[in-house]
Amino acid sequence: MEHSNIQQTISALEQIALECEENHIPHGLFAALYLKVTRQVQRSILAGIFEDGSRMERFDILFASRYLDAYSNWRNGERITNSWKTAFEASSRKKLLASQHLLLGMNAHINLDLGIAAATVARGADFEKLKNDFNKINDILIDLLEEVQNDINRSSPVLKWMDFILRKKDEQFIGLNLRAARQYAWECACKLNTTEDPHWDLMISDLDSHCNSIGTKVLHPNAVTRWAIHFIKRFEKHSVAQQIYLIRN
Repeated sequence: MEHSNIQQTISALEQIALECEENHIPHGLFAALYLKVTRQVQRSILAGIFEDGSRMERFDILFASRYLDAYSNWRNGERITNSWKTAFEASSRKKLLASQHLLLGMNAHINLDLGIAAATVARGADFEKLKNDFNKINDILIDLLEEVQNDINRSSPVLKWMDFILRKKDEQFIGLNLRAARQYAWECACKLNTTEDPHWDLMISDLDSHCNSIGTKVLHPNAVTRWAIHFIKRFEKHSVAQQIYLIRN
């Protein structure tokens, strides 16, 4: 499902977020976040922030198509990567926090899809030319962190209180982990760029296994974290639909 321009991609993301909102599907939390990020990428392209805006639009469209295809295939009962299967099937688990659903989606899309998209859009000699613009996306994501966190905190008095106590330390921690995940994705892209096409499927399968192991840990944390999740969940005051609405607007 590859579009001809980024606006078509945004429209497709809007449709998923709205569908999930209307049907109270928790995965819509990630769709709403991805929609927010893609809108900001579009604004950055129009503002001339990137060295090659047209290449970044192609990259963003290709990157999004991996998610859009995975979502469509899941809804149609078709085969998808294990990482996305874990993220989508988590929607049936009512005791997960909004942040867990977001992490599951981000894990599959950053730790698996991002490196594949980067290696696909700029093969061979053009690959290194992508790096600066690839890294500029980090700044866009970091800038959105506090906004998204505030959206989540509006649903949770406990998280809002914790955010107040921690001040900026939690955003800094999340930012560091986000940069680390994107650096891992770039390293995967570098490996794929030097891998012959016949061996791509095997390498992607290995990446998927690693990525899915991270998703499994998000779903099944240690006992202390499970207790904290249970405590926070008790005080959430908004429905899934309301949470999706808060993030996407």
